Amino acid sequence: MIWSWDLKSMIPVNCTKSCLRWNGVLSQTLEALPNGTLCIVMTEKEFSDQATYQNFSCRLGLCYGDVCVGSESENCTWCWKTDVPTMDI
Repeated sequence: MIWSWDLKSMIPVNCTKSCLRWNGVLSQTLEALPNGTLCIVMTEKEFSDQATYQNFSCRLGLCYGDVCVGSESENCTWCWKTDVPTMDI
């Protein structure tokens, strides 16, 4: 998750969420976000390479399957990465 200054909310990076589950054993799964979910178009490497607590421009897109699809030149926002990117559901 990255904070969008323009939209004043947290937005998922790409279109998967990591879920921890406990059924006697702790396990982690990746699940796709629903199609049409607003997202940040960014690879995992680009996300991990971003400096924390600094403004940067990022592209907005919409989830399609487990991929964030967005235009190269449109729909940008100012983003801010925190040191612990999480999403409450």
